[in-house]
Amino acid sequence: MNIDITDQDLFGNLMAQHEAEDIFKSYVYERNDFQSFWDTRYKIQIISAIKGTGKSALCRLANYKIQDKWPDNICILKHDSDITPDIKSSDISIWVKEWKKNIIQIIASELGRKIGFAWKDDAMTLVETSRNEGFRQQSLLSAIFDRVKIKGMPLTSEVASRKVSEEFLSRVTDQENRIWLMLDEVDQHFDNSDAQKVKLISFFLACSELSSKIPQIHFRLTIRPNIWSILTTKSSSLAGLRQYVNELTWNNDQIRTLLAFRLIGYLKRTRQDNFLCESDSQKNNEEWLISQVFDGTFDLGAGSRPPHMALSTLSGKRPRWLIELCKSSAKKSDSLGQKTIDYESVISSMEEFGYKRMQDLSAEYKEICGQLFEIMKAFTASSPLFQRTHNLLHFITENILENVDVKISNNKTKVCAIDIANLLYSIGFMHARIEEILGEYKHIYYQNRPDLLMNEKQANVDDLFSWEIHPMFRNALFLRADGKIGGLQAKRLSKNLKRKKGNRTKRSSGRKKPRR
Repeated sequence: MNIDITDQDLFGNLMAQHEAEDIFKSYVYERNDFQSFWDTRYKIQIISAIKGTGKSALCRLANYKIQDKWPDNICILKHDSDITPDIKSSDISIWVKEWKKNIIQIIASELGRKIGFAWKDDAMTLVETSRNEGFRQQSLLSAIFDRVKIKGMPLTSEVASRKVSEEFLSRVTDQENRIWLMLDEVDQHFDNSDAQKVKLISFFLACSELSSKIPQIHFRLTIRPNIWSILTTKSSSLAGLRQYVNELTWNNDQIRTLLAFRLIGYLKRTRQDNFLCESDSQKNNEEWLISQVFDGTFDLGAGSRPPHMALSTLSGKRPRWLIELCKSSAKKSDSLGQKTIDYESVISSMEEFGYKRMQDLSAEYKEICGQLFEIMKAFTASSPLFQRTHNLLHFITENILENVDVKISNNKTKVCAIDIANLLYSIGFMHARIEEILGEYKHIYYQNRPDLLMNEKQANVDDLFSWEIHPMFRNALFLRADGKIGGLQAKRLSKNLKRKKGNRTKRSSGRKKPRR
């Protein structure tokens, strides 16, 4: 087996929407828990996920699955800027009407593009709609279209562009010709303002109403979990849509499978899939394959673990960040003349990698807090662990509020320490830790308990939780090595993973394929 860790296609593209079709299809991981995304029984499915966790990949996979199974179905993928109404209003009912108009117009345009040439009045209306939207260079019916009058379809201009109604769409579609409208990142520009809340709440209500009136339309929507929580708190009208929400998160086993699929895709594309061997255990197959690229076991302080577990932790369980970490670690290993990626190469990449992640979070949440990057940098050379909530709040007061003019959007009062702590908790910069019996502990993340820091007077919060800065940021912030997972001052290698002198080449002995 010849695996080149410097090959840019080894781990694939960071962004699924930019990946070449053949490469994407060679490695895409079809998770069993998201089959409902292309199931015709569900008119609405909402994916709740943070950036970089695979929302766009899921939409692209769904498009392939639908086209393969139902070639006559229509799939439309749009983003926020493609569909948002251009209106200024705080009235949700007005927004709902405008959303419905825009959604119907986009569907009508796509139907017209697919029909192409038709003689029926309804079809001609769709063709002309498509032409006006710029999807067709010309319309063969344009010469006669100005003379066509359709009852119930009022003209909007002298060239007879027609308004498209819900009843009209129902008339030109049937149960066999379903329309799948995928709206990815409709919350792209959310800033927690009342205007943005009205915009998004009305959007989901419009989708709900259209799906009940036009049964052929299937909506597939994505939104960030913290924003969905804000919207459902603001509007009780969304309560009925909770049943359609699926959280897209990743555990260690799923990260292992995802990483293995990337390597399997590489072997298929380089015609080395004859090396793939099946055993009784999928886990053994995947771990064996990953061991051909990543050398040994990794220890982040809790004992030796398979490489995928450390990579899962250090990337925050975001596939996009995982792939970037693998690529940057591969460059480090290659610069040392190594054929595989070892633990030290990964850790050596963490300073730059963590700094980029801070930049990513700042860009992702800039509408909520423009000073987020300065807030995170304020933790430089601090401890990675704050034993009690009041210790964290004291640090924020002394080191952030005294030096940075923090503004958090839609904050009704002056920003205080608990507001900043809650913000850092909500974006994944830090998480709660609760001690259990026998010295064990577990982590609590925002998606599991979003209310944890909502109220400064919450009972017993200091008695229960300590707060930990996520390991991916620790080297970038030069944190003191107070915990087992420290910063650059901590030991980079466990006692069983010391660097060998000289160039390292891939060892073949001791690596056995799983038995058939």
